[in-house]
Amino acid sequence: MATQTQFILKQSVIYSFGNTLAKLSGVLLLPLYVVFTTTEEFGLLALFETIYQFILVLSGWGAKSGFSRFFYEMKDEAGRRSLFFTIFLFTVITSFAAVLLCVGLLNVWTFEVFQTDVSQRVLLFFAVSTLSRLFFDVPYILLRLQQRATHQTGHQSLNILMTIAFTFAFLKFTHQGFEGIFMAQMLANILTLVFILPVIIANSRMHIEWGVLKESIHYGYPLAISNILTIALTLSDRHILNQYQSLDEVGSYSMAYKISSILQMVVVASFITSYTFYYYKSLNDSDQSKVHVKIFRYFVVAICLIGFGLVLFRREAVGIVSLGRDTYLSSLPLIPILILGLIFSGIRQIFILPLTKLKKTSIISILSVGIAAINILLNLLFIPQYGKQAACYSGVAAQLIGCMAFYWVLRHFHENDYNMGIVVKCVGLFALCSAGVLLVPDFGWMLNSVIGISSLLLFIGGLFLLKVVGRTEVEELMKIVGNKIPVLKYLCYSMVN
Repeated sequence: MATQTQFILKQSVIYSFGNTLAKLSGVLLLPLYVVFTTTEEFGLLALFETIYQFILVLSGWGAKSGFSRFFYEMKDEAGRRSLFFTIFLFTVITSFAAVLLCVGLLNVWTFEVFQTDVSQRVLLFFAVSTLSRLFFDVPYILLRLQQRATHQTGHQSLNILMTIAFTFAFLKFTHQGFEGIFMAQMLANILTLVFILPVIIANSRMHIEWGVLKESIHYGYPLAISNILTIALTLSDRHILNQYQSLDEVGSYSMAYKISSILQMVVVASFITSYTFYYYKSLNDSDQSKVHVKIFRYFVVAICLIGFGLVLFRREAVGIVSLGRDTYLSSLPLIPILILGLIFSGIRQIFILPLTKLKKTSIISILSVGIAAINILLNLLFIPQYGKQAACYSGVAAQLIGCMAFYWVLRHFHENDYNMGIVVKCVGLFALCSAGVLLVPDFGWMLNSVIGISSLLLFIGGLFLLKVVGRTEVEELMKIVGNKIPVLKYLCYSMVN
């Protein structure tokens, strides 16, 4: 059990590196966008990214979810290669259709969508960049299914580094302006696709698995529909803020959202990526139930502990990302609330996995759309009066309701091995400590750091006091990192002795 847990944690750390680099790339590119493009063009970039998200969901029409679900149910390696070829070919076809449809509509209604003119060259670069980006999506999933985290993260990191380098070159030296951003993305994505071609060829068997394809689409299309609606509704908070408050409120909320999403990118997404494919691999192994329960405990402790760390150093994080602008200081009180919502969201994603095992994707779709609908309803009710604080609390309320709903459904299907007492203790400790931290004024970075580290140690002490973690967990942590990092080994011994 310890070896399996260590493997998942190791995979999560590797994926975390790629996700952190992706997050860091946005920070590195931001000054380039600010210097070499106009404010209007910077807004256009955000709109194009939302369009890409829609195309991504349309691509494959849920078959990619089915690929993850049925990969390990294929009887042999030949069957898995056939399944990969089937899903990859289907994704190529649907990606072409989705890009042609969306870019065609943009070409007709450019001004209506963007409220400004966009050149044909930009639309062309965007289309080619999106297509090539979608083509290496399925090979990425394959590498995760094969639990080749280093390989997948290497390709992802190469793509990110090329995007940064080409963007800098096109904006700084060739003065391509707004078009240069899409040219850089297009070139980086095409080269990434070329580099991953050996993976595609080596894992393809030119045979169509019609039965599994049909089952994959049937399994995945409810998720695709819910994802489309969820994306649309998730973006509503910023638009409602803009309608009823001001752009300043939107900017402050967006900054808080950007900082809190570090938890999602670096911790939640990395862990879920690693754990999901391990979960599917051990789908039919009844002996793994204790492993899943232990992993759930570690996950809840990790997101609450790291989330609290973000709360403690939120001022420094905002200062770095905003280049020290005081206008974003109003976002500081929002970060703990948004992080609480992300904690509930992460736990909810764990609860979804048993339902995918039972092929209850329709239930997942209905609940996901319901959560998004509750969020937008609460936003409409409270944002006009309470502004960005209402947007934060609405998100937390919707995520909490969703978390409870998924847990209730799991109990209905007798898939309720998770220890909710751990969740209550960890989340309660996080909320209590975060509320206390908000009452502490700014004493300067040096004293703030001392207070932050002391608060973090008190939080860890609270985990021991509440018996969320104990000697067994610390000894396992020692086995994972203690021998490589002597200081951690000493700290681990100090906590249990």
